[in-house]
Amino acid sequence: METTKGYLAQIWNKFGVFGVALLTTFLVAPQLLVADPVDLALHKDYVSSDPNQHGWDKPGLTDGVEGKDPENCFATDDSPNFPKNVTVDLGSIQPFTTVVFGVPPFGSTKTVDVSVSADGTTFTPFWEYVFKLGEPQRAVLKGTAQARYVRLTYVDHYSQQNVYGNTYAFTSELEVYNGEAPPAPPPPLLREECEWCDLWMPHFPENKLPRVLLIGDSITRGYSGAVDKLLDGKAYVFRLADSHFLNDPMLMTEIAMVLDNQKFDVVHFNNGMHGWQYSEDDYRKYFPGFLDVIRKHAGHAKLIWATTTPLKVDNQAAPGSPVPTNARIAARNAIALEFITPYGIPVDDLNALVAGHPEYHDDDTVHFNDKGVNVQAAQVAAEIQKLLPP
Repeated sequence: METTKGYLAQIWNKFGVFGVALLTTFLVAPQLLVADPVDLALHKDYVSSDPNQHGWDKPGLTDGVEGKDPENCFATDDSPNFPKNVTVDLGSIQPFTTVVFGVPPFGSTKTVDVSVSADGTTFTPFWEYVFKLGEPQRAVLKGTAQARYVRLTYVDHYSQQNVYGNTYAFTSELEVYNGEAPPAPPPPLLREECEWCDLWMPHFPENKLPRVLLIGDSITRGYSGAVDKLLDGKAYVFRLADSHFLNDPMLMTEIAMVLDNQKFDVVHFNNGMHGWQYSEDDYRKYFPGFLDVIRKHAGHAKLIWATTTPLKVDNQAAPGSPVPTNARIAARNAIALEFITPYGIPVDDLNALVAGHPEYHDDDTVHFNDKGVNVQAAQVAAEIQKLLPP
């Protein structure tokens, strides 16, 4: 055990009276004195075989931050010639056991070889890693080496374009440790350029009629006014329209706040038309938490799940691209049903209602004109009325 010695200090308090402060002796276990892992590559220089023409190769590789956009990542140029590489100079020959590097959610980086060298000329293979397409990943490779130079060689790439040209090689960060690497940071929240929330709570202090809450996005906001008119004299209709994806703590907080501050008889809810930066695997991963928040805070309210509506004109996008397609919407609707069905929650299938009816859509292919809004509102109101108390 290590001992930290106590000390006696003479002090004057604010009244000018002499006093004594005593810090007692205590014991510290040696393992508590171990320093945090040191990234040997942090802020070290590096050289790319194929410098990026947009400046995306400095300083993002060794700046200590996992880059989430091209300007803060490392990237090669977009020439079709592979392999390409980038070499980090640690400054001196040093022992290390762990190399950590990753890719952002964009780009088509596939196979990356790691090699090491003492002189910068002769390189010895250290490890190889194959990344998936279209999702942020972090590789932690272990081995034993003594070297000054660490090289990443981009062997090949995916044929599909993922936001940027498929011949750029992207890396979010490179770290080198002599020992265990620190745990990976939590996944970043992938938000849209403009996130928004629209809360509408009419008749807040009144309690003559049942209360209904519509949770959704701009589609929900579009038909909420018409639903309110159809339920006039039967229920008060509240609205929480939001752009956040299922895992966003802001969405969870907003839902809990509204449900905790007002008693509702029916909650009609949807989430699926935003967060296209996230995969459908992410949708499956985060949907249970979204549903749990609603079930926990809704009290005795009856629940209705609304399916996500289709696009008027489908997008032609490569797998992994962060854009909506009707196939992705269908996949999300199917995933939601996996979790909705076991609880016996009724489904308002708005997707089936408007699919194949381009005359219901606005020109932006996502939203609806008056005809489409009224058709949806009629079905939503009818489903809600089934569950209103007598």
